[in-house]
Amino acid sequence: MQSQKLEFRVTLFVNEDGTYTAQGENLRGLVLETENLEEMRKELLRLTPRLLRANHGLSDDEIEEALIHISRSDQKPPRRRSPSAPRLTWDDVSFASAGV
Repeated sequence: MQSQKLEFRVTLFVNEDGTYTAQGENLRGLVLETENLEEMRKELLRLTPRLLRANHGLSDDEIEEALIHISRSDQKPPRRRSPSAPRLTWDDVSFASAGV
């Protein structure tokens, strides 16, 4: 395990329609949109370990020690989207939270 703490930054945007967008500044692969702040919290807790493992090569011990700093931006979220990262919307929230 590394001796210094691993720190990652996420910017949280509030969209005009009241939904939220999170974008990883140095957390590769994180672009997430949710309906509310509680859903954002749950999805960040579910997805960030996977991203840290897959995109940063961290072990479970390193992930447990990592810090994710979330800061809110008063700016509008960026409009650019990667062609390999489509926007996901869910008709049934319980289906989305099941991890499918």
